[in-house]
Amino acid sequence: MKKQFFRVKQLADQTFS
Repeated sequence: MKKQFFRVKQLADQTFS
């Protein structure tokens, strides 16, 4: 679950970047 959350966070970071 933690890995999934981190993955989503990274993806969002890329999208917002």
